[in-house]
Amino acid sequence: MQIEHEPEIIDPTRYLSFDSLLNARESIRNLRLVPRRSDEIQKAYEQMGRNDFLNIVRNHYLNGSVLAFVRELFPSDLPPDTGQYVFWIKESDLDNFTIAQHLAEVMETFGLGINDVILFERSRVTQTEFVKAAIPEFRHIHVWTRGRIIETSTN
Repeated sequence: MQIEHEPEIIDPTRYLSFDSLLNARESIRNLRLVPRRSDEIQKAYEQMGRNDFLNIVRNHYLNGSVLAFVRELFPSDLPPDTGQYVFWIKESDLDNFTIAQHLAEVMETFGLGINDVILFERSRVTQTEFVKAAIPEFRHIHVWTRGRIIETSTN
């Protein structure tokens, strides 16, 4: 994976459905095609403050849990049939096999197949504008799904 690059922003007029994103899954996974929040949601995110967001992740999502699968608090501008979630990981050194097992359990719980999800993880060291991690303190994987599978946060 490249550490520094200039990705293309997902254009909501070009990507009209989850299936259109699925066709570009490899570009999304490799962060060559990246999401962007609407101006309104970006403003809300910035107004929240970094420490407040960290507290939500630490004390609400991961409180008592090593892993948490939650609805994206500040979703990107994506097609309306696309669910946006984040898989938060408390311990940076948690092995990928354990993470994959939990992701598989989530997929099974919600009846999702391999063509119903797009997963990507941003670098925690990259400083490129649209690729840098908003919260490098916690490893997290973005999970986009065909349809919205949950409307509230769960641990």
